[in-house]
Amino acid sequence: MGHKEKNKLGLSIKEGSTCPAFKIHYHFDGTEDIFKGHYHQAPQFVLIIHDQKTLNKIRRNPALEVILGYINGSVTFDTGSIGMHIGYLVDIAQAANWSIPAKILALPAQLKWIINQKFHSNGIQQMSKDIPAHYDDMDFPFRAILGEIMQYTSGIYKNNSDSLGQAQNEKINLILKKSRLSDRSVNYKQVNHLDIGCGYATLCMEFAKKGAYSYGVSLSQSQISDGKIRIFTNGINNCCIARADWRDLTSLRVFPKFYDIITAICVLEHEGKAAYELLEFIYKHLAADGVFVMQGIVNTESVPGVIFDTPRDIGDQFLQGIVFPGSRIPKLWEVIDWTRRIGFHLDHIETFGMSYAKTCQAWADNLLENSDIIRHELRGLPTENHKKIRQMEIYLRICQRLFELRLMDVAQYVFTKQANPYKGLARL
Repeated sequence: MGHKEKNKLGLSIKEGSTCPAFKIHYHFDGTEDIFKGHYHQAPQFVLIIHDQKTLNKIRRNPALEVILGYINGSVTFDTGSIGMHIGYLVDIAQAANWSIPAKILALPAQLKWIINQKFHSNGIQQMSKDIPAHYDDMDFPFRAILGEIMQYTSGIYKNNSDSLGQAQNEKINLILKKSRLSDRSVNYKQVNHLDIGCGYATLCMEFAKKGAYSYGVSLSQSQISDGKIRIFTNGINNCCIARADWRDLTSLRVFPKFYDIITAICVLEHEGKAAYELLEFIYKHLAADGVFVMQGIVNTESVPGVIFDTPRDIGDQFLQGIVFPGSRIPKLWEVIDWTRRIGFHLDHIETFGMSYAKTCQAWADNLLENSDIIRHELRGLPTENHKKIRQMEIYLRICQRLFELRLMDVAQYVFTKQANPYKGLARL
């Protein structure tokens, strides 16, 4: 049961939730609704809805429209930073108890979202639009937030005091270790490595520096262009990257057919309905004694009514519908089941969601630190580009909070085709 306040949203807060007490102030008519939260303390913040139109939108689609309203300024707070505000919104979403009329009013938006997800294509043509829309349009902000190492995936923080650069290097070194490249370099004349979703070629360059012939693909033109410059600048000759979908690899003449090591770091969640097909492709092109190292965001199962199972929730429509159209966060057991059915053996798995929370926080902090530089670079560009900067910070803060609450996690796996293909080579 929740507190049965009568209010304009049809919202109450579940008993036992940790959501703080708060007010909603309707600026357009001066009225307020008060929501009793954890331990019935005094309201800790005020959420302000500025106009009737925004209120109507939130009634019809609360999970998405409250975030879009916050981006465009029609939803604000009385005090605090963006990080605090996003924390409040996530807390409210997790504690929300909607009345039956409110659920009925929101039903058409839920059905529309489900239909869009069901019929959104994850084929090459659509992915060639979706990926550049996120990465290429926001090229400069990525350079400003990722740091020198240019990795747009979670670092691994061994210590709370580690810098973003140290965390990213720790992740890279762990992937190199898990790939057993050093063992293979002794026993093979040439080790072929493929990185699917290679980004700015950072991981490809590290494999190449260790002696592998490294290949990478990404659908982002800006990432590939920047990556080629970095490869040339570092004088690396055994590294080749291309703007291509993984389904196009067989048509790339310079790319081999089979690979001793394949990596796919935070790629599977982008693929949506094509995720299983991607894993089948990797299995087909992995050498018989090869190693597949994968990292990806997963939907946790331990929380009742997990956010990604209901399109009302804050992490669903915004992250999977607006930021990454057509994406889907798989459950951990789904990934393990898919790979088992395809024929992979799971050699090793570990999770480090709190490291991803710290990574998102570091990226968001970099975005704020470089905001003046970014605004200077965006002078003269359409207003939409400026709005995307605010959307990026909100996206990062939402992810940070979801990882902190363990509503999302990140897993790193090692798969092989054989149960024990190493024939005496060192294992993890």
